[in-house]
Amino acid sequence: MKENKVLSLIIKMSIPPALSMIIQSLYNLIDSMYITSYDPKAMEAISIVYPIQNLILALSVGVGVGMNACIAMKLGQKKHKEAENAATLGMILSFFHYIIVLGLGLGLSKIFIESFTNEALVIDYGTTYIHMIIIFSFTTIFQIAMEKILQADGKMLLPMFSLLTGVIINIVLDPILIFNCNMGVFGAALATVIAQVLATMVMLYFILSKRNRVRLQIKGFYFDKSNLISIYRIGIPSFFMNAIPSFMVTIMNYILITINEMAITTFGIYYKLQYFVYMGVSGVAQGTMPLMSYSFGARDEKRLQVLLKDSILLSLGIGAIATLIFMGIPNLLMMMFYEDQQLIAQTNTFLRLASIGFCFGCINYIMASYFQSIQRGITSLFLSLLRQLFLLLPLAYLLSMLLDENGVYLSIALSEITTTLLVFSSIFIKKRIRNKHDK
Repeated sequence: MKENKVLSLIIKMSIPPALSMIIQSLYNLIDSMYITSYDPKAMEAISIVYPIQNLILALSVGVGVGMNACIAMKLGQKKHKEAENAATLGMILSFFHYIIVLGLGLGLSKIFIESFTNEALVIDYGTTYIHMIIIFSFTTIFQIAMEKILQADGKMLLPMFSLLTGVIINIVLDPILIFNCNMGVFGAALATVIAQVLATMVMLYFILSKRNRVRLQIKGFYFDKSNLISIYRIGIPSFFMNAIPSFMVTIMNYILITINEMAITTFGIYYKLQYFVYMGVSGVAQGTMPLMSYSFGARDEKRLQVLLKDSILLSLGIGAIATLIFMGIPNLLMMMFYEDQQLIAQTNTFLRLASIGFCFGCINYIMASYFQSIQRGITSLFLSLLRQLFLLLPLAYLLSMLLDENGVYLSIALSEITTTLLVFSSIFIKKRIRNKHDK
C-alpha cells in the first residue's frame, strides 16, 4: 500500500470489488428478467420493494466500509492486534444489525407495499419476495462484512469467488424454480436465498483459512470504544450514502405513479441498468478507500492526492463507456425486459437523457468516497444528499409537470452536473482562502 505505483495499485485493488459489486447487482437483475416473462405484475411488485432490498444492502455495505477503513488505518499504523479486534467487533455488530432488519423488515414491508398499490396480486407478489429476502438477509450482512475484512488486508480476489458462486447458482436455479417448478415469485426469492447462503459459506471458508492475515479473535476480543466510534464514524454516513437511493427511488415512484401505470416499472428497470454503472465506480471507490485511509493514517498527503486524481480518471472512463452504451443501444438494453417495440422506442429517450449525467455522477461518487477516507463522513453524506435528494427530487417534481417522464430522467442528469460544479467550486474557494491565509 505504501510503495507500489499508485495507478497499478488502484487497478489491482479496484477490479475485484468492482466485479464483486456488479455480480452482487446481478441477483436482482436476473430475478427481474425472469419475473418479467412470468408476469409483468410481478415485475411491478419487485420494483416497489426494491428500496427495501437496497436498504438492507446499504446497511451491510455501510458498516462494512466502516470496518474496512478502521482495519486498514490500524494496519497502516502497524497496530495489527487492534485491526483484528476491529474486525471481530464488526462481525458482532453485524449480528445485531440483522436482528434490527428482521424486526423492522417483517413488521413494515407490507405497509410499505400497500402505500403504492391496492391491487391484491401485486401486494402478494411483493410481500412474498421481500419477506424471503429479509428473513435470509443475514447472508448479505455477514458476507459483506467478511468481504471488507479481506479487502482491508489487500485480499481483493477472494470475495469475488464467493459472489461468482452465488450468481452462477442463482442463474441456474431461477428458471428451474420460477417456471419448471411453477413457484413464480417465491421461486425467484428462493433461488436468490439459496445462492446467497452458499456464497456466504464460501466467504466464511476464506475468512477462517490461513490465507487471511487479519484473524477473528473471539477469545482475545475486548470491547474498544475507539474502534466502535471509528467504525460508526465512517459506517453511519456510508449507510446513509448508500441508503439515499432507497429514499430517492421511493419518492420518485410517488412522482411517477401520477404519470402512468408503467412509469414505476420502467424506472425500476432503468435504475437496475444504471446500477451497473455506479457499481463499477463503487468498486473503484472501495478499492481506493483502504489505500486512501492508509495514506491518511500514515500522513502521506502527496500520495493521497495522487490516489484521488487517478481514481477520478478511472471512474470517468467508466462513466464515458456507460454513456456511449446508453446513448447508442438503449433499445437493446430494454429488450432484455420488454417485447413491445413501441414501448421500447418510448423508453429510449429516458435512458439517453439520464446518461448525460453519468460522468458527473462518477466524479461525485469518488469525491464522496474520498471524504469518507479522510474521516470527513458528514461532508461525504451531504454530497450524496445533495445529488440524490436535495437537488434531484425538486427538479424531478417540477420537470415532471412540464415534460412528464422525460422531465424525471432529465432531472437525474441536471442534479449530477450541478453537484459536481458546486463541489469543485467549494474546493477551489477553500484553497484560495487557505493560500491567502498562509501568505
